[in-house]
Amino acid sequence: MKNVMNKDWLKAAAIRAIKTFAQTMLGVVVVGKAVDEIDWKYAFSVAIVAAIASILTSIAGIPEAGTDGTLLIDTTNPNKDIYRMSFNTALEDLKTKKKVTVKVDPTAQLGDGVYLDDFEFKNEE
Repeated sequence: MKNVMNKDWLKAAAIRAIKTFAQTMLGVVVVGKAVDEIDWKYAFSVAIVAAIASILTSIAGIPEAGTDGTLLIDTTNPNKDIYRMSFNTALEDLKTKKKVTVKVDPTAQLGDGVYLDDFEFKNEE
């Protein structure tokens, strides 16, 4: 249960639960019905259950909480994939950490000219 109960986790879990609640309410409230025809008690209870399920699912881990940066991947060029690392803190600060966590964005469109030939990853355990 990593990333549980810190500030970033609580914020991300709350946002996720609110979005899940709203999406479920929209799914239950049928378009074309009059406001007085909707079973609001049923719609609200289903949306609450979905929000609770979202929070319980978040306990397993929220990728957007507690990351140190992002790995951007651009696959739009048929000749080569382009990669770029973007960190939230200075690289000097990351050297003191035992573990660095990044989220992956496989849909980035970076353009041409990003090369990592001179960049070296070291895994010191």
